[in-house]
Amino acid sequence: MEYEYAATRNELLNINGIEHMQVREPYYNDHKGIIYGTCPYCGYNVQRVWNLNFCGTCGGAIHWHNICVPGIGDIP
Repeated sequence: MEYEYAATRNELLNINGIEHMQVREPYYNDHKGIIYGTCPYCGYNVQRVWNLNFCGTCGGAIHWHNICVPGIGDIP
């Protein structure tokens, strides 16, 4: 399956021998109380609660380390 969203291959983190890419465009949803982001592989939304290490849509290895969420601040 081809996706239009193309992320650059930076912000990699090796976790247990797997290269995880940092999520893109993180934001906080006040209504649901959840931090969302964009999968760097497929461009679909991921949630920090359920999609901690892998995208639920494409299965891409993701991470949430060292991101800045507007209105929340830095997440180590």
